[in-house]
Amino acid sequence: MRLAEQSNQGAHQIAIALLRRIISDFADVWYEVNFSHEMLGHIHENDDRFEEAEREYRWVVGAYAKGRSGTSALCDLTLAELIIRTDQSAKFDEAVRLLEQAAGNITFNSDWFRYWVAAARLAELLGLRDDAATFAGKAPGLAQVKQPQFPRHPTLDIVRADSGILAEMRMLTTPSRQTM
Repeated sequence: MRLAEQSNQGAHQIAIALLRRIISDFADVWYEVNFSHEMLGHIHENDDRFEEAEREYRWVVGAYAKGRSGTSALCDLTLAELIIRTDQSAKFDEAVRLLEQAAGNITFNSDWFRYWVAAARLAELLGLRDDAATFAGKAPGLAQVKQPQFPRHPTLDIVRADSGILAEMRMLTTPSRQTM
């Protein structure tokens, strides 16, 4: 959805209106409705409207009881990432469950990278330094993989990690940090 990927508010407002129209006009086409809610969540999160993003992601995760079609199939991971990013400590136990739920649906290296980064950050926030170090140690290796898992889709699963995330993961695995 190109409008949702734009950085200007005008494009976002148009995308939001179109997505809401899909939800209202095609309510019986559940996979399109799921997609629309997930896209609304991404738009709201990109616009720093975290409560609205969380509401949309929760809608999608709730719809997973029927199926993951029409979605990334990893909105549970996305919701956990949002909880961690916004430091909602009262919801950290839920984030643990969401990560566990997501793990059974991950296929691509790029998604495993997201998972290990989220797990490391959450473990660190929970004071579980050994776990944080273990999880953080898994992410950089995935960023090194430059061969696609599926040759016909050469960019689909390639990790695009910025240097800040990689530095954060290295810091979490530093032995001197473990004894602090």
